[in-house]
Amino acid sequence: MRVIDGPTIRERLSMAEAMAAVEAAFLARARGVARAPRLMAMPLPAGGTLLVMPAAIDPVAAGDRGNAEDSGRTTPRRLPSPYAAVKALTVYPDNPRRNAPAIQGAVLVFSLDSGALVAVLDGDALTAFRTGALTGVAARHLAPATARTALLVGAGAQAFDQARGLLEALSLDVLYLFNRTREKAEALRARLEREPRVRDLGTAIAVVDRLSEGAPAADVIVTATSATEPLLSADMVRPGQTIIAIGSHTPDRAELAPEVVARADSVFVDTEAGARAEAGDLIQAVRTGMWDWSRLTGELADVISREKPGRVSEEALVVMKSVGVGWLDVAVAAALVEGAEAER
Repeated sequence: MRVIDGPTIRERLSMAEAMAAVEAAFLARARGVARAPRLMAMPLPAGGTLLVMPAAIDPVAAGDRGNAEDSGRTTPRRLPSPYAAVKALTVYPDNPRRNAPAIQGAVLVFSLDSGALVAVLDGDALTAFRTGALTGVAARHLAPATARTALLVGAGAQAFDQARGLLEALSLDVLYLFNRTREKAEALRARLEREPRVRDLGTAIAVVDRLSEGAPAADVIVTATSATEPLLSADMVRPGQTIIAIGSHTPDRAELAPEVVARADSVFVDTEAGARAEAGDLIQAVRTGMWDWSRLTGELADVISREKPGRVSEEALVVMKSVGVGWLDVAVAAALVEGAEAER
């Protein structure tokens, strides 16, 4: 059995490879071979939550290159060998105030051939990494073709990999950062400026003091916070943008105001079942009467499999809401395990 810690996850797998694994997992979803029961959540003291997420992906050749070539990239789309995984995490949104991680846990990876436990991975690092890869894949398929600017809202544990996903997917001229505590945004900027991808693209990393300043200037907006109240209001967005919300994921929390959801020409999710249970941004829009589930355009898998278009026009306002799903963890964990095996 292998133990793969956080630093090793990023050393052994590039963001491009993680995005390929995530994209293949969505194709497996479209083909009906990605399996995950509903997330199990148990409230804990001090505002915490224990999350348990089992999942499996059956082996399958995941189709042709498809939309990956539309962005000038080629993406291998063969799913990893058979694995199942169980992720157990605790989420304590107030932990950063105590200088502790908001997300902590582990991922147990099992062989589907024998049921053997083959690896244990750092859960919060894998979650941040695969969620960054998810954002990259969503940006690749949903962003306008002319996208050159992006805004990342939040500078917490997810932020670094969110930025890496955007930078891998898009040729950005400017990546804006916003965080309520400017010092954290500045620290993230300094870290990103050391990334080879930033230097290769010549991307400028700029910290903005007001969300209302950065949002209208961005072609793509990513929200990665644990906000209890909406941060992004309708007067901050414009036609032609893509908004990817990956943060708050309980019915009573939202990053997007209901008016933003109501204005969207297309709304995508990672899974409809997960969104209906956990996506506060959408649930609260339904409660206000401004939006309803009949207006849900589909799942991201529908776009990646070419069942539905990602954008109806370059002027469309597109929203993608992710609450996470276990088979994404399986895909990225499997890539890591197989990479480790290949090094033996």
